[in-house]
Amino acid sequence: MKAYKMPKETEEEKLLRSEKIQESLKIASDIPMEIAKTCHEAIELSKPFEEYCKKSCFSDFEAGNYMLETAIKSVLLNVKINITMIKDIGYVEKLKSEMEKLL
Repeated sequence: MKAYKMPKETEEEKLLRSEKIQESLKIASDIPMEIAKTCHEAIELSKPFEEYCKKSCFSDFEAGNYMLETAIKSVLLNVKINITMIKDIGYVEKLKSEMEKLL
């Protein structure tokens, strides 16, 4: 939001403002992407333990994984919105590819 409030009177100010907005959009995408990756990793790490889960606790095990899946989908909504405004096509394609792996 700070970048959007930067002055934009001169061409130089407009350019600097645009660069800061693009940097901020990448940061605003990277953070939720890392959260999604961490949640995905937690799901993957839990898989070998599924067979050892007691029937009485299985619903808790599954509920935990559902929450992780929901967290992934939720944070990736932020990424999807941000990438519509990022001009770096290579960066956007990289994020799209990473998102596909996580969903």
